[in-house]
Amino acid sequence: MNTATQIRSPERPASVSLKAVMAATGFAMALWLTLHMLGNLLVFAGPEVMNAYSVKLRDTGLLWPMRLALVAILVVHVTCAVLTTRQGWAARPLRYRKALRHHASSWGARSMRVGGVLLLAYLGYHVGQLYGVGHASYVPGDVYHNLESVLRAPLHVALYVLATAFVTLHLAHGLGSALITLGVIPGRRRRLVERALRGWVWIVTLGFAVEAVAPMLGLVG
Repeated sequence: MNTATQIRSPERPASVSLKAVMAATGFAMALWLTLHMLGNLLVFAGPEVMNAYSVKLRDTGLLWPMRLALVAILVVHVTCAVLTTRQGWAARPLRYRKALRHHASSWGARSMRVGGVLLLAYLGYHVGQLYGVGHASYVPGDVYHNLESVLRAPLHVALYVLATAFVTLHLAHGLGSALITLGVIPGRRRRLVERALRGWVWIVTLGFAVEAVAPMLGLVG
């Protein structure tokens, strides 16, 4: 039994509830991220198809409600993450903190907090660019051009790929933890579910990575 296990104290009900909410909101964001990745892959279909998809999405009247819901989910997720972190550090002695860092099970587990902060910063940067902030050739309503032109710049591509790497780490650890926290992984099928989650993570990762480098490599446009 390692040191971290020996000195672990039972979690309080409030902490368990916060983790359950964080798990549910994290899972919801992962689903949205998957849909967003699929939408971005329309860059390979050309400007007509991608812009038509964008127009149809706006015409449904669901775009802004979806955005507001996503912002609310993100705020709740981050708030729960901050509160559980503060509760955890306040409840654990210094010896436990050192042991926990030493015995972290994976890069995903070790990078959850730092990676989450970096992803939030990149999200603000990315959304700002796609809405014209700092975009030298922004064209209102031309989703294809606005995305494709940004991803022709090596610096933007590098940041996009780096953000994708952090998304991979975050999802790889977070999805499995979320299902365990919500209690929906049966013991007998846990390995199968974990493999399915890893497959999901890699599909999302490859989808974002491919559409990130394609414009710079001249594969679209």
